This record gives sequence, structure tokens and C-alpha cells, in this order.
Amino acid sequence: MKRRKEFLIKMLFIVIIANMVVLSSMLFFYSMIKKTNQDIFDLETELLSWKKRQTESSLINGNLDDTAQERYKINNYFVKGDKVGVANFIENLENIGKVSEVTVDVSGLFLKDSDKTNTEEIVEVGSMGLNLKIMGKWENVIHFLKLLEVAPYRITFEKVYLEKNSAENSVDWNGAFNINVMKLSE
Repeated sequence: MKRRKEFLIKMLFIVIIANMVVLSSMLFFYSMIKKTNQDIFDLETELLSWKKRQTESSLINGNLDDTAQERYKINNYFVKGDKVGVANFIENLENIGKVSEVTVDVSGLFLKDSDKTNTEEIVEVGSMGLNLKIMGKWENVIHFLKLLEVAPYRITFEKVYLEKNSAENSVDWNGAFNINVMKLSE
């Protein structure tokens, strides 16, 4: 009986140790699986974030491509603020005069910077005033005005004065204009 008791105690001890080994193995594998799942979740989150950034980037690039023509029009809507931009604008006016067969004389140029009340504004917009004198046949003067009206700039007329040339038998008309054009400040 004593032997049997010792045998049962040994068996109980072996079963307890076996259960502890199995339980600790289960806990070890459970923690490994949990860690692996967490790593997979983190990688999946990172992948989704990367995919979202890629999608947004491709959408932005698509929008940039889609709006290229509109951005070009907006950029041309303003006279550039540097001397080259102003000179190019005056050259464009003279070219419009050549196309419409009128002589164009720029007799005054006044640069008006924007009010610098907003210090956070990235690009400042001002205006440029021009005094123009033109001479040509009536239909050419009207053609010049139409071309000036459809030019890709924000042009406003402050004064328009047209009169027939007082010389006898003259078919020419004289015009004087004060115009304002939107420009980007330097």
C-alpha cells in the first residue's frame, strides 16, 4: 500500500509537472501569437496609411494635370511685377496695335502697389495704370478696343476719349485711354 501511495504521489507529481509544462507552453505560444497578431495589425495599419497617401498623391497629381490650363490662364491674368513683366505687357499692347493697324503710344505708366494690410498674404496684387494714345481708322480703333477687351489680363478702363482727327479729309481717329491692369507686386 505504501508503494502504491508513493506511485500515486509520483504520478500526481508527474501529471502536475506535465500540466505546468503544457500550461506554460500554451502561455508561451499564446503570447507569441498575440505578438505576431499585433505586428500584423501594425503592418496592416502602416500599409493602409501608405496606400492612402499614395491614392491622395495620385489624386493631387491628377488634379494638377487637370488644372494646368486653368492655372496657366490665372498666371497670365496678372502682369508680372518685375520690369520684364511690365515691358512684356507694353510690348503686347504694341503688338495688339500692329494687329489692329493703329499706332499705340504709351505716354504714362504708374505702378500702384497693393495695400500691405495683410502680412500673411503670400502674393501681393497691385495695379498698374497706363495712359495710352492711339491713332487709326475708326474700324481699326474699335478692333483695337475689342482685342484689348479680350486680352488675357484684368484690364479696367478709367477714361476713354475718342475724337475724329481735325485735319481736313482725314479718316483717322485719335484715342486717349487711362487703363488699370492687375499686377503681381515684386
